[in-house]
Amino acid sequence: MLRSTLSRSVVRGVRQFATTSEELLLKPNPSAAAAYKAELEAVKEHAGHTSELWRKISYYIAAPAIIAAAYSAYLHEKEHEEHLAHMPKIPDEEKPPEYEYQNIRVRDFWWGNGDETAFWNPKVNSHRRV
Repeated sequence: MLRSTLSRSVVRGVRQFATTSEELLLKPNPSAAAAYKAELEAVKEHAGHTSELWRKISYYIAAPAIIAAAYSAYLHEKEHEEHLAHMPKIPDEEKPPEYEYQNIRVRDFWWGNGDETAFWNPKVNSHRRV
């Protein structure tokens, strides 16, 4: 009894969801196909115009903006470098003391002299070995 009930419910469930007959599925609809093809062509044309717009934006707006920003940063850093050149170098004796929690080196770095970090700048950074 349970088997027959389950098999009937499965068949009924399949019938409820199969609302389109196979005859309609196999017959092509020329008007729907033409509308779909026209929509695809419209999307393709729109994509071409949009990609051309963004290419122009990239070349005529973004590239000059990046060049202008780089030039501005260059001028700013050049001015900063000239300002630092006029400042006297502080001897190591007058620098603040190094505490045990600063510049901790468990082992030497494998590059350089082993004490300088990857972005070491001798004009700015200083480290006295203890």
